[in-house]
Amino acid sequence: MINTNWGVVTEDNSFGTDEFMDLCQKLDCEAYISGNLGSGTVQEMSQWVEYLNSDNVSPMTDLRKQNGREKSYGVKFWGVGNESWGCGGKMKAQYYADKALQFSAFLKNYGSNNLKQIAVGPNATDYNWTDVLMRETGTHFWGISLHYYTTLNGSYHKF
Repeated sequence: MINTNWGVVTEDNSFGTDEFMDLCQKLDCEAYISGNLGSGTVQEMSQWVEYLNSDNVSPMTDLRKQNGREKSYGVKFWGVGNESWGCGGKMKAQYYADKALQFSAFLKNYGSNNLKQIAVGPNATDYNWTDVLMRETGTHFWGISLHYYTTLNGSYHKF
């Protein structure tokens, strides 16, 4: 696919889910997976959770096993979207909150692995986004991802 957000380069997707999980294991760190609410579907994200976290018999676990991983990875941290106010969908706060709750309803715990679902926070100081998100989702999400961009010598830097 052509990555139109970062350099308009062709991505061959040769570094995928299993390669990312292997890297996390080598770095001895927890994985953070962020589902795509902009152009992805509830089914895709739900099946991604199942692929990574289920040890049940299912088409997704069979696929993981075919890809060389017998046991589930047990990913705890799941971003429900990313930068949904910008390149992640150009959503308004109310629309994102509604969609995030819809996606979230289909992200299931498997075994003893309890997901820590993380909502998309505001772009910099968009207090309305935070207000709407907190009002509409309450304590449903475990956390909120924060983004703040600044420029240094005309280049953008993400903190």
